[in-house]
Amino acid sequence: MRVIKIQTKGDVRISYAIETIRINEWTKAIAEVIFEKDGVPEWEIEAVSRMSSDYVGSLGSEFEILDVSIDRRTNSYKIKGKYEGFYLAGTPIEAIEKDIVESVLSLRFESLDVYEVNIEDPFEDYDPSEYWELMDWEE
Repeated sequence: MRVIKIQTKGDVRISYAIETIRINEWTKAIAEVIFEKDGVPEWEIEAVSRMSSDYVGSLGSEFEILDVSIDRRTNSYKIKGKYEGFYLAGTPIEAIEKDIVESVLSLRFESLDVYEVNIEDPFEDYDPSEYWELMDWEE
């Protein structure tokens, strides 16, 4: 069975073609996915430009990024990927579609500023002599 759809969720457009294959009690879903987003901040463009592959989705599913194209003039990008996942036989195609779309939508990027370390250094005012005075040595 092959399903081709385009969905828009907020500022994201997702195009996908899903093919399902029945294997005993399981259904294997293989999808070609295109994830497009326009008018994004510069930090997101930078994060996307460094992407290679990512795994998202439920247990047993995988989203592999195949190609990333960036248009800095319009601050937009397009990610082409391949999704593979296993579902119990008889799972409705709508449920598989929903899982794929939710998996792809979880490809969100955080600003590198989020990872700045703003932790106080506990040893900043460290005086080793104070430490040794507190130690009670047994001989």
